[in-house]
Amino acid sequence: MQFRAASHAAVFGLLFVLSGMPLTPAMAQLNEIEKLNGARDAYNAKNYDKAFYDWLGLCQAGNRGACFNLGLMYATGTGAPQDYVEAYKWMHLSAEAGLPEAIAARARLASDMSVSEIKLAMDRAAEWKTDNGR
Repeated sequence: MQFRAASHAAVFGLLFVLSGMPLTPAMAQLNEIEKLNGARDAYNAKNYDKAFYDWLGLCQAGNRGACFNLGLMYATGTGAPQDYVEAYKWMHLSAEAGLPEAIAARARLASDMSVSEIKLAMDRAAEWKTDNGR
């Protein structure tokens, strides 16, 4: 039932876009939830490319939970090359938003990283925020 409601909201959102009327915040939130669910479903189906790019787009739109998921992909090497510097970058972006899971994951990553690797990750996070207007 929840899926059906989200699908209807997406259709109504499309109608509003086509008519030139702006999406309401509630419709935009439903659309974001639908995208998050789609990325999660893609990940669970091992369609890692789709999950990665869906989460990347959501992260660029400001969803820090999506950034956390990118960090997990890099940390575990599932759907992305295992890279603790990249994982830390995404976890840091999520942790800045106060996500407790990201704060804990970032600390765990830091325990396996050198000071220079952490600095590189922080520099990449700052660059990403500048490039994405955050």
